[in-house]
Amino acid sequence: MIIGIANWLWTIFLLLTKVPRRELISTGPYALVKHPLYVGMAFLVIPWIGFLLNTWIGVCLGLAMYMGTKLYSAEEEKILFSIFGKEWDDYCQKVLLPWV
Repeated sequence: MIIGIANWLWTIFLLLTKVPRRELISTGPYALVKHPLYVGMAFLVIPWIGFLLNTWIGVCLGLAMYMGTKLYSAEEEKILFSIFGKEWDDYCQKVLLPWV
């Protein structure tokens, strides 16, 4: 869970510093996956809260969140392509785990 919270904080910091300047974020957690905020919450935070509370509901909620974000991330990626064009395509080729 500590890794998940650290990922969340790092991702939020990058969003708050880069997005207002209209910069594509491709470093830090974004070098590993395209949507680290969603993935981090779905796999690293919500399931561990469930484990700490001695219930599997955290795993179920994490998986449901991940599946939901997979459905909606395609629309977000279209918007990012319309803003960044080739830079977005280059990033998609370089990201370590583009399918996550």
